[in-house]
Amino acid sequence: MTVVKSQKNYNTFLSRIDNSFDLVNTANDIKNTSVNRSPKLNQKQLYKIIELSFLEIFLAWEKFLENSLINYLLIKNNNNKIHCYIRPRDKKHVIEILKEGRNYADFTNTEFILRMANFYFRGGKPFSDAIKTHKSHVDDIKTIRNAITHDSDGSKEKFQKLVRENLKTLPRGVTPGSFLYGNKATTSYLEFYANILKSVAINIIS
Repeated sequence: MTVVKSQKNYNTFLSRIDNSFDLVNTANDIKNTSVNRSPKLNQKQLYKIIELSFLEIFLAWEKFLENSLINYLLIKNNNNKIHCYIRPRDKKHVIEILKEGRNYADFTNTEFILRMANFYFRGGKPFSDAIKTHKSHVDDIKTIRNAITHDSDGSKEKFQKLVRENLKTLPRGVTPGSFLYGNKATTSYLEFYANILKSVAINIIS
């Protein structure tokens, strides 16, 4: 049952990513369609839609991690790949364990995920190796998300540092949307980061 739930969870994650890119593609098509010589969308509006798409991908990733941790903590039979040290009663019990007395569990925090994995699973599997391989990129994804959702100097400074590290410069007026729209090698940064999350996800369920 855990295998079936894991695959369904992964498929839902992929579907949400695909829908996010459909939104960007549709926006691009609208922008490139002119009416009376004026585009229906300007570039800044397109960047905002890209940011919305990115947030949907991030939310899908957060939900994927939450469901994965819950599914594996409820595993009934240990095997060579997954050995859970505890036996929670049900999903509600698992959520209370993960909250650790707080109001919620922060599934966007890689350090939290790694700590939970190493505490409750032998060798931290299947989360530890999958996340550690791309931890810096996953952390960058959260930095971009924070720059979109938090209007604070700290979030802005971290985002600008990320941009400098990737572009070797800080373009004037750069926004999360304009950065994600730009290219990294042969793909956009939006697609690059989405592919990182897909890679981590498939390694978690494989």
